[in-house]
Amino acid sequence: MMRACVFLLGALAVALIAGAAVMVVAVVQSFRESVIFVIAVVLAVGAFAFALPVSAIAGSIDGLLSRGLPVVLRAPVTAMAGAIVAHFLAAFLVSRHPPAAYLVTYAAIACGAIMGVCSALSEYIRK
Repeated sequence: MMRACVFLLGALAVALIAGAAVMVVAVVQSFRESVIFVIAVVLAVGAFAFALPVSAIAGSIDGLLSRGLPVVLRAPVTAMAGAIVAHFLAAFLVSRHPPAAYLVTYAAIACGAIMGVCSALSEYIRK
């Protein structure tokens, strides 16, 4: 149960990072605050909806691997699994919009890194 909570917090972290990134860019570019806040909230909700299935699949894979692999080997495998799932999910979502195809790489890197961290944290939180 603790593993599921850690991976759910990982999906929430992806959403918070996405919203914070929009807010930082907005402050640097000096856009109107009300419009940027709405865009940041919409992007954060979208990022959470994107990262939730990725974290569910990566958490399941991590749970299966936890019985036989130590955390040193399991965290990179879970990170790669999260990156692969994120890559295919993002590629499916932007397949009709080729100009947004560069987002697939960023989504895969971000989700893979977060899922690897979640895998390592789920091991140490249990103890």
